[in-house]
Amino acid sequence: MDHSEADESIKNNIFTLRNLVICLGVLGLFATLIFVFKLPINTVAIFSFVLLCPLMHFWMMKGGHKH
Repeated sequence: MDHSEADESIKNNIFTLRNLVICLGVLGLFATLIFVFKLPINTVAIFSFVLLCPLMHFWMMKGGHKH
């Protein structure tokens, strides 16, 4: 495996530091909404699913739908 293959495998790995920071930030946001602002868990879950749908479409189409 040469250097470019190693860089590509690191880019495609889901367990990167950037993804870890994003996930921990989202969990911290949810914890803040539930424990600090006293929002019900079902309200936070519903709004997270509502926001997740357009975000997933954005991430899926980021590459220009290349095959």
